[in-house]
Amino acid sequence: MGLIGQGLPSQEIANRLHRSLKTIQSHRLAIGRKLGLHNRVELARLAIRYGLAPLSSPSPAADLERVLAVSAGIEFLRALVRGLTEMLEVRAALVGELLSDHPRSVGMLAVWPQASAAIERVPLAGSVLTEILSHRAWIQPEQAHRRYPQDALIQAVQAQCVAGVTLHDTARTPIGVLVLMHDQPVPDHADLLTSLSRFAPRAGLEVERIVGERLIRRIYMRLKSPTRDVPQSLLEIVRGIDSVVGQSPAFTGESVSISYPRSHTAL
Repeated sequence: MGLIGQGLPSQEIANRLHRSLKTIQSHRLAIGRKLGLHNRVELARLAIRYGLAPLSSPSPAADLERVLAVSAGIEFLRALVRGLTEMLEVRAALVGELLSDHPRSVGMLAVWPQASAAIERVPLAGSVLTEILSHRAWIQPEQAHRRYPQDALIQAVQAQCVAGVTLHDTARTPIGVLVLMHDQPVPDHADLLTSLSRFAPRAGLEVERIVGERLIRRIYMRLKSPTRDVPQSLLEIVRGIDSVVGQSPAFTGESVSISYPRSHTAL
């Protein structure tokens, strides 16, 4: 399961375990049947969720890309922020979306490390997120907590360094942000923006996916309301939609929390 979670093809798993390809495929199908999973992507997601596919490896960037290759939606974003903090050895990472129902605010979709004090929404006024959205890519290499005293995220970490990029949807419209924070100054900070830019395009698509699924769910719930006279044919369509998106992590209602350990390896 761990090797599947790392995105390795069946032939490479067979080579590593010194087994035949047919044996590996048989084991994978047997595991899938027992767990009620239908393909290797679902198996990989389960392995990642339960820590069977660790992110540490001789090549952290390549390992992270393998994990992300078999993730989607909110699971992709959670794996991304966790992987970036471990790969770059920073205190925190987050993905936020621009909220249509709360203008001038960013809602938290994924934060690592997770924690006890929930920060669900951050106003753009007085926040470093305004700089990121204005410039598409922005870095404050030191003294960020003093420059942005009203930014709740920065103050929670007492962040010295903040780096972030704007996320775009398929129409190239800003849809969110991807941000790194560290509690020490980072003199050599070029790698931070390089890494963020590397993963930003896919992150933007996954935010767009989540927003779209949420919209579909809202439409479905309105049509499902007993107070509405909806034709039976339309109900069958929305029931089909429910069967597809009803299990999506975008609709689980899980809150995002944030807290930070006081000790962390410095960059």
